[in-house]
Amino acid sequence: MGRNQVKINQQIYRDKVLIPGLIPWARNTFGSERWTFQQDSTPSHRAIGTQNWLKANVPVLIDRDFCIWGILQAKACATKHTSVEALKDSLTREWNCLSDDLV
Repeated sequence: MGRNQVKINQQIYRDKVLIPGLIPWARNTFGSERWTFQQDSTPSHRAIGTQNWLKANVPVLIDRDFCIWGILQAKACATKHTSVEALKDSLTREWNCLSDDLV
């Protein structure tokens, strides 16, 4: 790693990118409108600390997550399953039927 390079861990990502950048930018850009924040799977993005911070500070993530699981449960569990494999198959089938707009 070069002299001026910094490894971005979850704390640096939260303290130097999300808190001073994302939240003020989103408030100025979107106001009270709904918006989507999407990350890739780098370690600092998927870290538990980052995910917990996002859930506490970007509530839309929580709403969308609960919405999807409620819909999946209602559809996939409409009938009783006789095995874990049957439940997995049902969940997979119903997941594949969800619209891209919802997911």
